[in-house]
Amino acid sequence: MVVAAAQVPQGSNTGEAVLDRYVAALGGQDALQRIDTRLTIYKLSVAWRITGQLQVRQQRPDLVSERGSVAGWGWSGEVARGFDGIVGWAEGPDEPIHRLEGARLQSYLLKSRLDRDYRLTEFFPQRTLLADRTVAGKVQHVVELSTAFGTREIWFFDAGSGLLVATETDANRPGNDGAARVRTTIEDYHVVDGVRVPFRFVVQGGKWKYTLKVISLMNNVALTRDDFVPPKEIRHEAHYCGSSVDCDDPGCVPRARRTVLSARDGISGGGAPTGNAGGC
Repeated sequence: MVVAAAQVPQGSNTGEAVLDRYVAALGGQDALQRIDTRLTIYKLSVAWRITGQLQVRQQRPDLVSERGSVAGWGWSGEVARGFDGIVGWAEGPDEPIHRLEGARLQSYLLKSRLDRDYRLTEFFPQRTLLADRTVAGKVQHVVELSTAFGTREIWFFDAGSGLLVATETDANRPGNDGAARVRTTIEDYHVVDGVRVPFRFVVQGGKWKYTLKVISLMNNVALTRDDFVPPKEIRHEAHYCGSSVDCDDPGCVPRARRTVLSARDGISGGGAPTGNAGGC
């Protein structure tokens, strides 16, 4: 796949030409739509010689499960994050298990969705093309993207390839880190099943920094509901039901799935799920 360099007209201030070219550079909408599930294994490197491994499972439209462990320099433990269609969660060595809710959940889901890149204009209803910038002699097109639930991101696209090379957003970290501008550098694209996928991410915000490097990536692998089961504490709070993991009652009726992030309304809250619990 070859994408020719393009001049983006500054008069078109929505940045749609930049976004359309980005989708084409990835392989096109048809190729992206053929990806239903993905299993990625990352090497995780944190400052102070802390390393680990992270497994990420994704299924359209917005199911995601991250599980891994890190260790080094007196800091170690399990890391997990995900969304099962009902509730979001997160935990880490310095972050007790808790629900992801509100804008924090919405931002996480938007970043994790397999269908995000070919639905950008739906998920980011407000888009503004900013002035180009030059980094290390290379021109980058800059687009500011705003969601319906009130968050804002700035994306940087290489003018030559059309690919996304960096993002910036504001985020709140647990503990003493607080609010920080988070910059993610996106590198080392590989073609997998006809789609370009970045294999290296460098994430930095405030005093913390970590790197994710893909060890293996497989698309359209067989995944089940059990791959997205939340930790037991979260399952109990949400009356999670219907998984073989914690419900053996033959009369158990799974709770109706609540769509947390839709293209139409942007957000529907992060509180208690709706629908019938039944069984458990």
